[in-house]
Amino acid sequence: MSKIYLASSWKNAELVKYFKGELQANGHEVDAFCDPEAGRFVFSFDKLPKVEEMNAQTVLQESIVKRAFYEDKKWLDWADTVLLILPAGKSAHLEAGYAAGAGKRLIIYQDEFPAGDFDVMYGFADLITSYLSEVIDFLKTRRMQVSIAQLPEHEFERLDEQITVYLEETDGEDGLNYEVAAALPPFLIGYTAAWNEVERLSAELERVQRSALQNLDLAVRSSRDITRLRNHLQETRNEMMKRQSFYQGEIRAIQKELNASLRQVAISWTPFPDIPLSEHTKYIVSDGRSTGFGYYYFEDEQHWTTEDMSPVDGPDVTHYAVINLPADGPHHE
Repeated sequence: MSKIYLASSWKNAELVKYFKGELQANGHEVDAFCDPEAGRFVFSFDKLPKVEEMNAQTVLQESIVKRAFYEDKKWLDWADTVLLILPAGKSAHLEAGYAAGAGKRLIIYQDEFPAGDFDVMYGFADLITSYLSEVIDFLKTRRMQVSIAQLPEHEFERLDEQITVYLEETDGEDGLNYEVAAALPPFLIGYTAAWNEVERLSAELERVQRSALQNLDLAVRSSRDITRLRNHLQETRNEMMKRQSFYQGEIRAIQKELNASLRQVAISWTPFPDIPLSEHTKYIVSDGRSTGFGYYYFEDEQHWTTEDMSPVDGPDVTHYAVINLPADGPHHE
């Protein structure tokens, strides 16, 4: 039968004692933290003076707390099954986690599981129930440690199959249902770990290869897009060059026509000192080498005045002409 450790809160002390009696009546050995039977040391924090002034660090320095810790751990190590009776606090949950990590069976009981009250780590439990009868039925299933050496023809590749066969051969010999936890030798554990690592790496390699193929396909498609863009850009450049050449030809034709029109305009020059027809009128003037614009003034001393930056100075004027436009003939400004 099973050795059961009851983990719970002091608020559930009466329920814990009831469970202990029912489980013992079904042939199980049971430890209850709140029952001093069989010489068990029973502890609660109300035995500490000034407990309200202590914290998680200082309380562990108390000798009575150390004794309580080692007492509970002793019974935890003794048990093969831990029954967590809810609601319970931190200590009971730590005990349940310790048991699951040690390979012990874990049962979680609560008379009613309210909506919204759950925890993902309850997945460690072998059974979660609201019925004591289900706990008793579950305890009829025995967990049996089987050495790999007991299995016939223990070839590595058929390990799972051989464990199943062995269980089928031993099932029901004493009227109990059996579970198995194969106790593998260290070399086989190492082999299994290595094989699992190989499978993991193979799966990772397959994932990387699949990702690489996807990236390669994306790269090929991106390369095609880039090629299309480059071709389109080149076509655009070619079209711009054609239009530029066309416009440059048009501009040259217009300039040629303009130059021809300008060459048809004849300037009628009048030698100076012939007096101009009017004063303060803008004329084209020349010194025989360059041309510019100037005005002739009838003051105390008649003279030519040319514009600033003009290549022709006033005293050097030898000829002048009336400014006229080709469209409307002679015109004085």
